[in-house]
Amino acid sequence: MALRYLFGLVSAHFAQEYLHGERQAGRCLCFNAAGTADLTIGPGDDWEQVTQRLPAGGQPDFIVLALGHGNVPPCL
Repeated sequence: MALRYLFGLVSAHFAQEYLHGERQAGRCLCFNAAGTADLTIGPGDDWEQVTQRLPAGGQPDFIVLALGHGNVPPCL
């Protein structure tokens, strides 16, 4: 069974360019605060709000943080 993960904070362009295959396979959801990725996670969100936005059964096994691309939301 493949692990599922969230990857962010990345732009839609980065997600398409570098994570297309992982996203198409359903293993990865990319996120940012701008709403231009698969998932929006903003600074005011809590973990419960984030999980409500995930697809059914989409609880991630881990989160990858690209620290050079913005401020990490406190819920992460």
